[in-house]
Amino acid sequence: MLNDLDALKKLCAERGVKLCLDCISSIGTLPVDLTGVYLATCASGKGLRSYPGIAMVFHHHELKPATERLPRYLDLGYYVEQQGIPFTFSSNLLHALHAAVRRVDWARRFSDIAEWSASASARLTELGANLIGAEAIRSPAVITLGLPAELDAGKVGDAMQESGYLLSYNSDYLRRRNWIQICLMGECTQEKVVSLLNALNRTCFKRRGAEIKDAASVTRP
Repeated sequence: MLNDLDALKKLCAERGVKLCLDCISSIGTLPVDLTGVYLATCASGKGLRSYPGIAMVFHHHELKPATERLPRYLDLGYYVEQQGIPFTFSSNLLHALHAAVRRVDWARRFSDIAEWSASASARLTELGANLIGAEAIRSPAVITLGLPAELDAGKVGDAMQESGYLLSYNSDYLRRRNWIQICLMGECTQEKVVSLLNALNRTCFKRRGAEIKDAASVTRP
């Protein structure tokens, strides 16, 4: 889901609270306005489509090195004092990130993700899927499906991986809830989304229908 950023900004401004945001799944997948935000985080993977491994912290105010005990690697002021790179850094990761973002039509990318998400959600609803979260606050880049008890999310995820589609299903919070997630953050096309949904239909919904039908035939007097 997407948090109401404008409401958070207003609430924090009225009370003099510094607003810090985790934007790792948002930056690169939809427009993000960090005006009035004290600190925000991002990563080179996910929405920016590069290799994971680079952490970024955005700020618009002056930062000084900590005067109290604090691990150097966590001291943002020290990073600023050293012009951003105080320790040995992977130039390969940096060049990969540069290649991933330097020629992107961001308006087109945001529009495409929103379109793919809307069409996929509509199709999943037609198939009888349980989409988690109200439509108005869902992230366009992440579609979360709550599976019924007769379907195990881990087994569905494994079957989808064998079909060539890697979904999110191994995280503890997903396993506990029997959820799987479709993430539209990397390189994608409408054709790939349609192909994924067809594979999911074969793996999940058609199988569920067959299981229910078989159970009905066994229990019918």
